Amino acid sequence: MRRRDLLFTAGALGLSLLLPGRAPHAARARDRRFFLDIIVPGGLDQTMLFDARPLAMTQAGLVHNPLGEEPAPWQGTNGTASLTASPAAPLHPLRDRFSVVNGILMSTSFDGHDQNTNVLLTGSPFGGPSLHTELNADAPAPLDYIRFGTVFAQLQDARAVELTPPGLRRLVQGVGELSAVAPAVERYLSAQTDALGDPSQRFGAGVLALRDGTASAQALQAQLASIQLAGDDGDPLGAQLSVLREVFRLGIARGAMFAIVTGNELQFDTHAAPEAVTQAPRYLDLCERLARVFRFLAATPYDDTRSLLDVVTVMVSSEFGRTMRQAGAPIDGTGTDHNPLANSVLLGGAGIRSGLVVGATDFQTAGEELSGAHLALDPARVKVMGRPFDFATGAARGDRPATFVATDYLHIASVVNTLYAAFGVDRSAWRTVERNGPPAPAIAGLLA
Repeated sequence: MRRRDLLFTAGALGLSLLLPGRAPHAARARDRRFFLDIIVPGGLDQTMLFDARPLAMTQAGLVHNPLGEEPAPWQGTNGTASLTASPAAPLHPLRDRFSVVNGILMSTSFDGHDQNTNVLLTGSPFGGPSLHTELNADAPAPLDYIRFGTVFAQLQDARAVELTPPGLRRLVQGVGELSAVAPAVERYLSAQTDALGDPSQRFGAGVLALRDGTASAQALQAQLASIQLAGDDGDPLGAQLSVLREVFRLGIARGAMFAIVTGNELQFDTHAAPEAVTQAPRYLDLCERLARVFRFLAATPYDDTRSLLDVVTVMVSSEFGRTMRQAGAPIDGTGTDHNPLANSVLLGGAGIRSGLVVGATDFQTAGEELSGAHLALDPARVKVMGRPFDFATGAARGDRPATFVATDYLHIASVVNTLYAAFGVDRSAWRTVERNGPPAPAIAGLLA
Protein backbone atom coordinates (compact mmCIF):
# COMPACT_ATOMS: atom_id res chain seq x y z
CA MET A 1 0.00 0.00 0.00
CA ARG A 2 1.22 3.49 -0.85
CA ARG A 3 2.09 5.81 2.02
CA ARG A 4 -0.68 8.19 0.97
CA ASP A 5 -3.30 5.43 1.17
CA LEU A 6 -1.99 4.28 4.53
CA LEU A 7 -2.30 7.82 5.88
CA PHE A 8 -5.83 8.02 4.46
CA THR A 9 -6.75 4.81 6.25
CA ALA A 10 -5.12 5.84 9.51
CA GLY A 11 -6.89 9.19 9.39
CA ALA A 12 -10.25 7.63 8.71
CA LEU A 13 -9.89 5.12 11.51
CA GLY A 14 -8.61 7.88 13.73
CA LEU A 15 -12.04 9.52 13.50
CA SER A 16 -12.96 7.41 16.49
CA LEU A 17 -10.33 9.24 18.54
CA LEU A 18 -11.90 12.59 17.71
CA LEU A 19 -15.56 11.71 17.96
CA PRO A 20 -17.33 12.35 21.27
CA GLY A 21 -17.61 9.29 23.45
CA ARG A 22 -20.88 7.66 24.43
CA ALA A 23 -21.85 5.91 27.58
CA PRO A 24 -21.57 2.12 27.24
CA HIS A 25 -24.77 0.26 26.52
CA ALA A 26 -25.55 -3.39 27.04
CA ALA A 27 -27.92 -3.81 24.12
CA ARG A 28 -27.50 -7.15 22.40
CA ALA A 29 -27.01 -7.42 18.66
CA ARG A 30 -30.49 -8.91 18.34
CA ASP A 31 -31.96 -5.71 19.80
CA ARG A 32 -30.34 -3.38 17.29
CA ARG A 33 -32.48 -1.16 15.10
CA PHE A 34 -31.17 0.74 12.10
CA PHE A 35 -32.42 3.73 10.11
CA LEU A 36 -32.18 4.25 6.36
CA ASP A 37 -32.90 7.85 5.41
CA ILE A 38 -33.47 8.08 1.64
CA ILE A 39 -33.46 11.69 0.52
CA VAL A 40 -34.59 12.74 -2.95
CA PRO A 41 -33.38 16.32 -3.44
CA GLY A 42 -35.14 18.94 -5.50
CA GLY A 43 -38.66 18.84 -4.10
CA LEU A 44 -40.87 15.99 -5.31
CA ASP A 45 -44.15 16.71 -7.06
CA GLN A 46 -46.66 14.70 -5.04
CA THR A 47 -49.13 14.74 -7.94
CA MET A 48 -46.65 12.55 -9.86
CA LEU A 49 -46.65 9.95 -7.09
CA PHE A 50 -49.07 9.27 -4.22
CA ASP A 51 -51.15 12.45 -4.05
CA ALA A 52 -52.28 12.86 -7.66
CA ARG A 53 -55.16 14.95 -9.01
CA PRO A 54 -58.01 13.99 -11.38
CA LEU A 55 -57.80 15.04 -15.01
CA ALA A 56 -60.80 17.30 -14.48
CA MET A 57 -58.56 19.67 -12.54
CA THR A 58 -56.14 19.84 -15.47
CA GLN A 59 -59.04 20.49 -17.82
CA ALA A 60 -60.07 23.33 -15.50
CA GLY A 61 -56.57 24.83 -15.83
CA LEU A 62 -55.57 24.20 -12.21
CA VAL A 63 -52.88 21.50 -12.18
CA HIS A 64 -50.35 20.38 -14.75
CA ASN A 65 -50.53 16.72 -15.74
CA PRO A 66 -47.72 15.67 -18.10
CA LEU A 67 -49.03 12.10 -18.01
CA GLY A 68 -52.34 12.91 -19.69
CA GLU A 69 -54.06 10.09 -17.85
CA GLU A 70 -56.46 9.60 -14.97
CA PRO A 71 -54.72 8.60 -11.69
CA ALA A 72 -55.65 5.35 -9.97
CA PRO A 73 -56.95 4.87 -6.40
CA TRP A 74 -54.43 3.80 -3.77
CA GLN A 75 -56.35 2.24 -0.89
CA GLY A 76 -54.76 2.01 2.53
CA THR A 77 -55.54 -0.87 4.85
CA ASN A 78 -56.69 1.73 7.39
CA GLY A 79 -59.55 2.82 5.13
CA THR A 80 -57.92 6.02 3.87
CA ALA A 81 -57.29 6.35 0.15
CA SER A 82 -55.40 8.65 -2.18
CA LEU A 83 -54.83 8.87 -5.90
CA THR A 84 -51.58 7.60 -7.38
CA ALA A 85 -49.93 8.42 -10.70
CA SER A 86 -48.61 5.76 -13.06
CA PRO A 87 -44.85 6.37 -12.40
CA ALA A 88 -45.41 4.83 -8.96
CA ALA A 89 -46.28 1.46 -10.60
CA PRO A 90 -42.96 -0.24 -9.64
CA LEU A 91 -43.90 0.26 -5.98
CA HIS A 92 -47.38 -1.26 -6.25
CA PRO A 93 -46.23 -4.86 -5.60
CA LEU A 94 -44.42 -3.60 -2.48
CA ARG A 95 -47.27 -1.67 -0.92
CA ASP A 96 -47.17 -4.00 2.09
CA ARG A 97 -43.59 -2.81 2.79
CA PHE A 98 -44.35 0.86 3.47
CA SER A 99 -47.02 3.41 4.33
CA VAL A 100 -47.77 6.70 2.57
CA VAL A 101 -48.00 9.89 4.62
CA ASN A 102 -49.52 12.83 2.74
CA GLY A 103 -50.31 16.43 3.63
CA ILE A 104 -47.17 17.08 5.70
CA LEU A 105 -46.51 20.73 6.52
CA MET A 106 -42.82 21.67 6.29
CA SER A 107 -42.63 25.45 6.82
CA THR A 108 -44.79 28.53 6.39
CA SER A 109 -41.89 31.00 6.52
CA PHE A 110 -39.16 29.50 4.34
CA ASP A 111 -39.34 28.01 0.86
CA GLY A 112 -35.66 27.42 0.02
CA HIS A 113 -34.17 23.98 -0.60
CA ASP A 114 -31.57 24.31 2.14
CA GLN A 115 -33.95 25.74 4.72
CA ASN A 116 -36.54 23.00 4.31
CA THR A 117 -33.91 20.25 4.16
CA ASN A 118 -32.64 21.63 7.46
CA VAL A 119 -36.18 21.56 8.85
CA LEU A 120 -36.51 17.95 7.74
CA LEU A 121 -33.18 16.74 9.13
CA THR A 122 -32.53 19.02 12.10
CA GLY A 123 -35.84 20.67 13.04
CA SER A 124 -34.45 24.15 12.38
CA PRO A 125 -34.29 26.07 9.07
CA PHE A 126 -30.74 27.08 10.01
CA GLY A 127 -29.37 23.57 10.63
CA GLY A 128 -27.95 21.74 13.64
CA PRO A 129 -27.60 18.11 14.78
CA SER A 130 -29.63 15.74 12.64
CA LEU A 131 -32.27 13.29 13.79
CA HIS A 132 -29.71 10.49 13.33
CA THR A 133 -27.82 11.59 16.43
CA GLU A 134 -30.88 11.01 18.63
CA LEU A 135 -31.69 7.65 17.04
CA ASN A 136 -28.23 6.34 17.97
CA ALA A 137 -28.10 7.69 21.52
CA ASP A 138 -29.35 4.60 23.39
CA ALA A 139 -27.23 1.95 21.60
CA PRO A 140 -24.06 3.62 20.33
CA ALA A 141 -22.16 2.37 17.34
CA PRO A 142 -18.75 3.74 16.30
CA LEU A 143 -20.58 6.09 13.92
CA ASP A 144 -24.09 7.52 14.17
CA TYR A 145 -24.54 7.22 10.42
CA ILE A 146 -22.80 7.10 7.09
CA ARG A 147 -23.80 9.31 4.20
CA PHE A 148 -23.84 8.48 0.50
CA GLY A 149 -23.76 11.67 -1.53
CA THR A 150 -23.94 15.28 -0.44
CA VAL A 151 -27.01 16.73 1.28
CA PHE A 152 -28.07 20.35 0.96
CA ALA A 153 -28.18 21.03 4.70
CA GLN A 154 -26.12 22.53 7.51
CA LEU A 155 -25.49 19.46 9.66
CA GLN A 156 -23.53 19.58 12.91
CA ASP A 157 -22.93 15.83 13.19
CA ALA A 158 -19.49 14.79 14.45
CA ARG A 159 -20.07 11.04 14.40
CA ALA A 160 -20.80 10.73 10.68
CA VAL A 161 -18.75 10.28 7.54
CA GLU A 162 -19.55 10.71 3.87
CA LEU A 163 -18.58 7.45 2.25
CA THR A 164 -18.29 6.06 -1.25
CA PRO A 165 -17.82 2.38 -2.12
CA PRO A 166 -14.24 3.02 -3.37
CA GLY A 167 -13.48 4.95 -0.18
CA LEU A 168 -14.70 2.10 2.00
CA ARG A 169 -12.72 -0.37 -0.10
CA ARG A 170 -9.56 1.62 0.60
CA LEU A 171 -10.32 1.52 4.31
CA VAL A 172 -10.77 -2.24 4.26
CA GLN A 173 -7.55 -2.79 2.34
CA GLY A 174 -5.62 -0.50 4.67
CA VAL A 175 -6.57 -2.27 7.89
CA GLY A 176 -3.81 -4.85 7.54
CA GLU A 177 -1.15 -2.16 7.27
CA LEU A 178 -2.48 -0.27 10.26
CA SER A 179 -2.69 -3.37 12.48
CA ALA A 180 1.05 -3.37 13.01
CA VAL A 181 0.92 0.14 14.47
CA ALA A 182 -2.20 0.12 16.65
CA PRO A 183 -1.08 -2.40 19.35
CA ALA A 184 2.01 -0.35 20.15
CA VAL A 185 -0.13 2.78 20.56
CA GLU A 186 -2.51 0.89 22.81
CA ARG A 187 0.32 -0.43 25.01
CA TYR A 188 1.73 3.08 25.39
CA LEU A 189 -1.59 4.62 26.32
CA SER A 190 -2.35 1.82 28.77
CA ALA A 191 0.94 2.43 30.53
CA GLN A 192 0.35 6.16 30.68
CA THR A 193 -3.18 5.65 31.92
CA ASP A 194 -1.90 3.74 34.94
CA ALA A 195 0.34 6.67 35.84
CA LEU A 196 -1.73 9.65 34.81
CA GLY A 197 -5.32 8.50 34.42
CA ASP A 198 -6.93 10.39 37.30
CA PRO A 199 -10.42 11.31 36.05
CA SER A 200 -10.66 14.13 38.61
CA GLN A 201 -7.82 15.94 36.88
CA ARG A 202 -8.21 17.57 33.50
CA PHE A 203 -5.11 15.95 32.02
CA GLY A 204 -5.90 12.59 33.55
CA ALA A 205 -9.44 12.68 32.17
CA GLY A 206 -7.99 13.46 28.75
CA VAL A 207 -5.67 10.45 28.96
CA LEU A 208 -8.60 8.20 29.83
CA ALA A 209 -10.63 9.59 26.92
CA LEU A 210 -7.71 8.99 24.58
CA ARG A 211 -7.37 5.42 25.82
CA ASP A 212 -11.08 4.77 25.30
CA GLY A 213 -10.90 6.37 21.85
CA THR A 214 -8.00 4.15 20.89
CA ALA A 215 -9.95 1.07 21.98
CA SER A 216 -12.93 2.23 19.91
CA ALA A 217 -10.67 2.81 16.91
CA GLN A 218 -9.32 -0.72 17.17
CA ALA A 219 -12.82 -2.14 17.47
CA LEU A 220 -13.81 -0.23 14.34
CA GLN A 221 -10.65 -1.48 12.65
CA ALA A 222 -11.61 -5.07 13.38
CA GLN A 223 -15.10 -4.48 12.01
CA LEU A 224 -13.76 -2.92 8.83
CA ALA A 225 -11.41 -5.86 8.34
CA SER A 226 -14.38 -8.24 8.11
CA ILE A 227 -16.31 -6.27 5.47
CA GLN A 228 -17.17 -8.17 2.31
CA LEU A 229 -17.77 -5.87 -0.64
CA ALA A 230 -19.28 -6.80 -3.97
CA GLY A 231 -17.88 -5.29 -7.14
CA ASP A 232 -19.95 -2.43 -8.48
CA ASP A 233 -19.77 -3.64 -12.12
CA GLY A 234 -20.94 -0.24 -13.31
CA ASP A 235 -23.89 -0.39 -10.89
CA PRO A 236 -23.55 2.48 -8.38
CA LEU A 237 -26.78 1.68 -6.54
CA GLY A 238 -25.76 -1.97 -6.16
CA ALA A 239 -22.38 -0.93 -4.75
CA GLN A 240 -24.03 1.42 -2.26
CA LEU A 241 -26.43 -1.28 -1.12
CA SER A 242 -23.48 -3.63 -0.64
CA VAL A 243 -21.78 -1.08 1.63
CA LEU A 244 -25.05 -0.46 3.48
CA ARG A 245 -25.46 -4.18 4.18
CA GLU A 246 -21.96 -4.47 5.63
CA VAL A 247 -22.15 -1.31 7.72
CA PHE A 248 -25.40 -2.47 9.34
CA ARG A 249 -24.42 -6.12 9.60
CA LEU A 250 -21.24 -5.25 11.47
CA GLY A 251 -22.78 -2.52 13.61
CA ILE A 252 -20.37 0.16 12.31
CA ALA A 253 -23.20 2.70 12.13
CA ARG A 254 -26.81 2.66 13.14
CA GLY A 255 -27.98 4.82 10.28
CA ALA A 256 -27.37 5.74 6.68
CA MET A 257 -28.31 8.88 4.79
CA PHE A 258 -28.85 7.84 1.22
CA ALA A 259 -29.03 10.37 -1.61
CA ILE A 260 -30.55 8.00 -4.13
CA VAL A 261 -29.99 10.49 -6.95
CA THR A 262 -26.95 12.71 -7.28
CA GLY A 263 -26.29 16.05 -8.95
CA ASN A 264 -28.49 16.61 -12.00
CA GLU A 265 -28.88 12.90 -12.67
CA LEU A 266 -32.65 13.12 -12.16
CA GLN A 267 -33.89 16.70 -12.07
CA PHE A 268 -36.98 17.25 -9.92
CA ASP A 269 -36.64 21.01 -9.37
CA THR A 270 -38.80 21.74 -12.40
CA HIS A 271 -39.31 25.48 -12.55
CA ALA A 272 -38.86 25.44 -16.32
CA ALA A 273 -41.86 24.23 -18.33
CA PRO A 274 -39.84 21.89 -20.64
CA GLU A 275 -38.57 19.98 -17.59
CA ALA A 276 -41.97 19.82 -15.92
CA VAL A 277 -43.85 18.50 -18.95
CA THR A 278 -41.29 15.77 -19.68
CA GLN A 279 -40.62 14.52 -16.16
CA ALA A 280 -42.64 11.27 -16.17
CA PRO A 281 -39.63 9.03 -17.05
CA ARG A 282 -37.66 10.56 -14.17
CA TYR A 283 -40.34 9.66 -11.64
CA LEU A 284 -40.59 6.16 -13.08
CA ASP A 285 -36.80 5.77 -12.75
CA LEU A 286 -36.96 7.00 -9.16
CA CYS A 287 -39.70 4.52 -8.22
CA GLU A 288 -37.79 1.68 -9.85
CA ARG A 289 -34.78 2.54 -7.69
CA LEU A 290 -36.89 2.74 -4.55
CA ALA A 291 -38.50 -0.60 -5.37
CA ARG A 292 -35.05 -2.09 -5.79
CA VAL A 293 -34.00 -0.82 -2.34
CA PHE A 294 -37.07 -2.33 -0.64
CA ARG A 295 -36.57 -5.64 -2.46
CA PHE A 296 -32.89 -5.69 -1.46
CA LEU A 297 -33.70 -5.08 2.21
CA ALA A 298 -36.39 -7.79 2.19
CA ALA A 299 -34.18 -10.36 0.44
CA THR A 300 -30.91 -9.73 2.32
CA PRO A 301 -30.41 -11.66 5.59
CA TYR A 302 -29.40 -9.73 8.69
CA ASP A 303 -29.01 -12.82 10.85
CA ASP A 304 -30.25 -16.40 10.83
CA THR A 305 -33.91 -15.45 11.20
CA ARG A 306 -34.38 -11.87 10.00
CA SER A 307 -33.93 -9.84 6.86
CA LEU A 308 -32.54 -6.33 6.80
CA LEU A 309 -36.07 -5.02 6.39
CA ASP A 310 -36.91 -6.63 9.75
CA VAL A 311 -34.34 -4.46 11.53
CA VAL A 312 -34.13 -1.34 9.33
CA THR A 313 -36.66 1.50 9.48
CA VAL A 314 -36.89 3.33 6.15
CA MET A 315 -37.96 6.88 5.38
CA VAL A 316 -38.17 8.26 1.83
CA SER A 317 -38.52 12.03 1.73
CA SER A 318 -37.83 15.25 -0.09
CA GLU A 319 -37.54 18.79 1.24
CA PHE A 320 -41.02 19.88 0.11
CA GLY A 321 -43.71 19.32 -2.50
CA ARG A 322 -44.37 21.46 -5.56
CA THR A 323 -47.03 23.86 -6.75
CA MET A 324 -49.77 22.67 -9.09
CA ARG A 325 -48.72 25.20 -11.71
CA GLN A 326 -47.16 28.63 -12.13
CA ALA A 327 -49.51 31.59 -12.04
CA GLY A 328 -50.19 33.00 -15.51
CA ALA A 329 -48.63 30.08 -17.42
CA PRO A 330 -50.71 27.86 -19.77
CA ILE A 331 -51.56 24.58 -18.13
CA ASP A 332 -49.85 22.57 -20.90
CA GLY A 333 -46.66 24.64 -20.66
CA THR A 334 -46.09 25.41 -17.01
CA GLY A 335 -43.29 24.67 -14.61
CA THR A 336 -43.73 24.07 -10.88
CA ASP A 337 -42.38 25.98 -7.88
CA HIS A 338 -41.62 25.12 -4.27
CA ASN A 339 -44.49 24.19 -1.96
CA PRO A 340 -43.64 23.68 1.73
CA LEU A 341 -47.35 23.60 2.65
CA ALA A 342 -47.70 19.95 1.58
CA ASN A 343 -45.23 17.11 1.38
CA SER A 344 -45.38 13.32 1.17
CA VAL A 345 -43.18 10.75 2.92
CA LEU A 346 -42.92 6.98 2.71
CA LEU A 347 -42.26 5.11 5.97
CA GLY A 348 -41.66 1.39 6.26
CA GLY A 349 -39.61 -1.42 7.69
CA ALA A 350 -38.95 -2.21 11.34
CA GLY A 351 -41.33 -0.66 13.87
CA ILE A 352 -43.68 0.78 11.23
CA ARG A 353 -47.12 -0.47 10.20
CA SER A 354 -47.13 -0.79 6.43
CA GLY A 355 -49.91 -0.55 3.88
CA LEU A 356 -51.50 2.58 5.38
CA VAL A 357 -52.38 5.94 3.86
CA VAL A 358 -52.15 8.69 6.47
CA GLY A 359 -53.07 12.34 6.02
CA ALA A 360 -54.52 14.21 3.05
CA THR A 361 -54.36 17.49 1.17
CA ASP A 362 -57.00 19.94 0.03
CA PHE A 363 -57.70 21.25 -3.49
CA GLN A 364 -58.88 17.81 -4.62
CA THR A 365 -61.53 19.18 -6.99
CA ALA A 366 -61.82 22.28 -9.16
CA GLY A 367 -64.80 23.58 -7.19
CA GLU A 368 -63.48 22.93 -3.69
CA GLU A 369 -63.87 25.75 -1.19
CA LEU A 370 -60.45 26.47 0.30
CA SER A 371 -60.03 27.38 3.95
CA GLY A 372 -59.19 30.86 5.14
CA ALA A 373 -55.96 29.39 6.52
CA HIS A 374 -55.02 28.13 3.06
CA LEU A 375 -55.83 31.38 1.29
CA ALA A 376 -53.83 33.39 3.82
CA LEU A 377 -50.72 31.32 3.00
CA ASP A 378 -51.44 30.81 -0.71
CA PRO A 379 -53.42 33.75 -2.08
CA ALA A 380 -52.45 32.83 -5.67
CA ARG A 381 -54.19 29.44 -5.26
CA VAL A 382 -51.36 27.51 -6.91
CA LYS A 383 -50.57 25.16 -4.01
CA VAL A 384 -52.18 22.22 -2.33
CA MET A 385 -52.04 22.27 1.46
CA GLY A 386 -52.27 19.60 4.09
CA ARG A 387 -55.68 19.24 5.67
CA PRO A 388 -56.06 19.69 9.43
CA PHE A 389 -55.22 16.44 11.18
CA ASP A 390 -56.83 14.66 14.14
CA PHE A 391 -54.08 12.83 16.01
CA ALA A 392 -56.61 11.03 18.22
CA THR A 393 -58.16 9.25 15.24
CA GLY A 394 -55.11 9.37 12.95
CA ALA A 395 -57.20 10.85 10.13
CA ALA A 396 -57.45 14.14 8.27
CA ARG A 397 -60.21 16.47 9.43
CA GLY A 398 -62.94 17.78 7.17
CA ASP A 399 -63.23 21.31 8.57
CA ARG A 400 -61.82 24.45 6.96
CA PRO A 401 -60.18 26.65 9.61
CA ALA A 402 -60.59 30.38 9.07
CA THR A 403 -57.13 31.13 10.45
CA PHE A 404 -53.91 29.14 10.46
CA VAL A 405 -52.86 27.40 13.67
CA ALA A 406 -49.74 25.28 13.19
CA THR A 407 -50.73 22.59 15.70
CA ASP A 408 -53.90 21.84 13.71
CA TYR A 409 -51.79 20.23 10.97
CA LEU A 410 -49.63 17.18 10.37
CA HIS A 411 -46.16 18.72 10.64
CA ILE A 412 -42.82 17.14 9.75
CA ALA A 413 -42.03 17.29 13.47
CA SER A 414 -44.70 14.64 14.07
CA VAL A 415 -43.20 12.41 11.38
CA VAL A 416 -39.77 12.66 13.03
CA ASN A 417 -41.28 12.10 16.47
CA THR A 418 -42.95 8.96 15.14
CA LEU A 419 -39.47 7.69 14.29
CA TYR A 420 -38.27 8.76 17.73
CA ALA A 421 -41.11 6.80 19.32
CA ALA A 422 -40.21 3.72 17.26
CA PHE A 423 -36.58 3.99 18.42
CA GLY A 424 -37.42 4.74 22.07
CA VAL A 425 -35.96 8.26 22.05
CA ASP A 426 -36.73 10.13 25.28
CA ARG A 427 -39.55 12.67 24.88
CA SER A 428 -37.27 15.45 26.11
CA ALA A 429 -35.54 15.25 22.72
CA TRP A 430 -38.74 15.25 20.65
CA ARG A 431 -39.36 18.09 18.22
CA THR A 432 -41.92 20.81 18.68
CA VAL A 433 -44.05 22.62 16.11
CA GLU A 434 -43.95 25.94 17.93
CA ARG A 435 -41.14 27.56 19.86
CA ASN A 436 -41.40 26.57 23.55
CA GLY A 437 -44.43 24.45 22.72
CA PRO A 438 -45.04 20.84 23.75
CA PRO A 439 -43.58 17.96 21.73
CA ALA A 440 -45.44 17.36 18.49
CA PRO A 441 -47.57 14.20 18.79
CA ALA A 442 -46.35 11.05 17.11
CA ILE A 443 -48.60 9.36 14.55
CA ALA A 444 -49.63 6.49 16.80
CA GLY A 445 -51.31 4.46 14.05
CA LEU A 446 -48.01 4.09 12.19
CA LEU A 447 -46.22 2.41 15.09
CA ALA A 448 -46.10 -1.37 14.92
